[in-house]
Amino acid sequence: MATATNAPPLASLRGATAGLVAFAGAVHLLVASQRGVLWPAEGAALAAWGVVQIAAAFALVTTARSLAWSVVSVAGTAAAAAWLFTRTAGYPFGPFSSQTPPTHGLEVAVAVAELIAAAIAGAVLLTDGRVGGPSGLRFENLTVLALVAASIPGVAASSWLEAYGVDPTTGTTHVHAPVSSNGIPLTTEERRELGDELDVARALAQSHPTLADARSAGLVVSGAPAVGVGVQVFDPTTALDGPFDPSTPRAWIYANGADDAPVVGLLYDLVGADAPAGFTGETDAWHLHPGECAVALADGSTLHVPLDPVVTGNSCEPVDGVLGDRVHWMLRVWVSSGWENPNGVFAHDHPALPAT
Repeated sequence: MATATNAPPLASLRGATAGLVAFAGAVHLLVASQRGVLWPAEGAALAAWGVVQIAAAFALVTTARSLAWSVVSVAGTAAAAAWLFTRTAGYPFGPFSSQTPPTHGLEVAVAVAELIAAAIAGAVLLTDGRVGGPSGLRFENLTVLALVAASIPGVAASSWLEAYGVDPTTGTTHVHAPVSSNGIPLTTEERRELGDELDVARALAQSHPTLADARSAGLVVSGAPAVGVGVQVFDPTTALDGPFDPSTPRAWIYANGADDAPVVGLLYDLVGADAPAGFTGETDAWHLHPGECAVALADGSTLHVPLDPVVTGNSCEPVDGVLGDRVHWMLRVWVSSGWENPNGVFAHDHPALPAT
């Protein structure tokens, strides 16, 4: 009579922990390049951490040494704690210093995976180690890893990854969230003041009604037309470090690159660690550009424009500039008649602007 054999468990603690760590590492690798657009150091750190996590998952499966468990326990706890700190107290340094990012679903899943893996690793270390199961390329050690590998293409194509991967504060290519928005409605006096300020901006926009007019006035085109952004034409004489003034925009925005392109709005741009006070009320959505391009002009002066991957590239090549690290706060204001923005006067992009 044949002797019955016991089937292996579906997953061991070792395999489950390796799968959780591998999942976190894979997501960090997926988002590293996108997050590095605005802050290269963060992108590099995420990529390095992803590699460490993948290596730790491999070590858990293939070796019986307690060092792998120790790395997962200590590093996983530290990583989850760092994530929680930035989401409550804000970034402690870097171009997003003092900014508190919103919390996206995928990053919560990553933090939970790291904490669960750290807890399991800590429990294994407190025992004789056998509770984790034997090491090696065994069925129970590979099942969770196989599930993770199968899920990664779906994660990579999901909106969760897009929201988690691009901007450390809002999930887009810049910091677009209203800096001072808390839902408090404008008072009657504030509405009047905001209306007066927008009237000033509207009149200024029409001072250069076409792109040819702006060029004739000495304004400088920055970059090629971009979807949602149009053509930005900068006034090289506008100060960058002064207080906000609706009568001193930094650039005029045009519908396209033709000489007769109509003006569609204005761009305000100031440098500094904190967002400008801006227009009256709490509806203007300033966004942060942690870098700038210094462009040499024909008269020997230098024009400093915000680093914008869509317009200037990541290293200023499209505008023949030199990359710098000064922080710019920008605000687009759509005040031209006939070019009202359905997303609001302070919306970041205009849906009617093509890249032509």
